[in-house]
Amino acid sequence: MSQQLDPFQRQGTLPLDNTGAVSPPLSMIRERLGTMLDTARQAEHLPWTGRRLEVIRIVFHQMANWLPAPERETMRAEFLAELARLGAGPFTP
Repeated sequence: MSQQLDPFQRQGTLPLDNTGAVSPPLSMIRERLGTMLDTARQAEHLPWTGRRLEVIRIVFHQMANWLPAPERETMRAEFLAELARLGAGPFTP
């Protein structure tokens, strides 16, 4: 079944998903998650601390929800592994 465009959607706005939430382009999600993951991979010491670390963890976890399930779980596991390598404490979403 082809997806129809919303005639009331303004040009340049993001489409809505089936829940009515704005659905960002997957390329943008992958880029942002990749940037956070690369930052952690390249770090010798934890690049975020305190409140910023908690925000990054939550943002990464929530942004990953937009990805297909297998990709989402892989990205989350890789990010958590990097945080563990850097000595961050456990994270419970």
